[in-house]
Amino acid sequence: MLRNAVLKILYLAVLVSLMILTTELTESCDIPLFRFGLEAWSPSDFELVIFHKGPMSKEDALIIKNLKELKSSAHANFTVYTVDVSGEEIVWKDFKAPKLPLLVVRYPQQIIKGYRGSFWSGRLSKDVVQKVVDSPARQEIAKKIIGGDAAVFVLLESGDPTKDDATAKFISEQLSIMNNELTLSPEIIDIAEASNLETSIHFSLVRVSRNDPAEEVFISMLMYVEQGLLGLKSSPMVFPIYARGRALDVLAGKGIKEKFIRETCEFVIGEWGVDEGENPGADLLMAVDWEAGIGKRWIDEDILLVGSTTLARAVSDESSDLTTSASTNYEPEVNPTSNRLLRNIIITILAILVVVIGISLFLRPGKIAGKKGKIG
Repeated sequence: MLRNAVLKILYLAVLVSLMILTTELTESCDIPLFRFGLEAWSPSDFELVIFHKGPMSKEDALIIKNLKELKSSAHANFTVYTVDVSGEEIVWKDFKAPKLPLLVVRYPQQIIKGYRGSFWSGRLSKDVVQKVVDSPARQEIAKKIIGGDAAVFVLLESGDPTKDDATAKFISEQLSIMNNELTLSPEIIDIAEASNLETSIHFSLVRVSRNDPAEEVFISMLMYVEQGLLGLKSSPMVFPIYARGRALDVLAGKGIKEKFIRETCEFVIGEWGVDEGENPGADLLMAVDWEAGIGKRWIDEDILLVGSTTLARAVSDESSDLTTSASTNYEPEVNPTSNRLLRNIIITILAILVVVIGISLFLRPGKIAGKKGKIG
């Protein structure tokens, strides 16, 4: 009788502990995806590979030096590699360029849907470096995201003015509807308002012309985020971009519908947490100081929303002939986390251990046998 009562109390203690832990873990997901990505995800580094033959001229060497420094000064997500092709038949000859040095731009290894490789190449020069690392459209996108937009819908025009204007008008109208109709979940709003966080939702449109030379590299980057897009050049394409410059699934041609626009908008404002799996979308090469522009964070020890830890991604090339020009001593990048969550997890684990030990001691065969002997 006594033993059954004790066991029930111990089992109840376990259930209560698990409920506390579950509640805390659920709280950790009460943050919209677009905000979680902006604060917690470090963009993957693109590879800028420079093929040269023998010693470079002072001008080219200076360009490379400035390019390496640009990674830090412009807060851009790329790593520079140099490859001397003297006396070697090497892959650089597969690229079309008037002469060396040749700059080749490659995607990060973890690009979505399996694609990894080069998407643009050109003769190394100051102008080429500028349009590889940055462009007006990318700056406008970043400005809107830092300004609070949940996502920016980038319309890559087809070149047909009638078709492009009609598509832009349709997208603008749909985004205006989304801005008026969509809201964060009541749970997120309650927590955000308690911490004086912005809860309004806004989506915007940016148009990019295929004939704009300043956007040449950016356009090539977009055209390879998914396989099969090169065959759709005659159609307008829409690239939803959010977080720190991350492109979601492309809407193209007849796929530019109200249903898919709404689904994308609802997705980026939905809840997201540390246990949701891979980050959705594909990183883009951008030169933006995201940390400085974030403003008041949702992920903060003083806010009831729980942060996460992300690792800085180091680029490791598959080819043994590449020598990195940037530091490879990458350290984990740790975002603020909730001490309250950690404390409660530890308490819960200790409580469960105490309960398990208590049950084990209470039901020890020797102890039970001893009790029976005394009774008899």
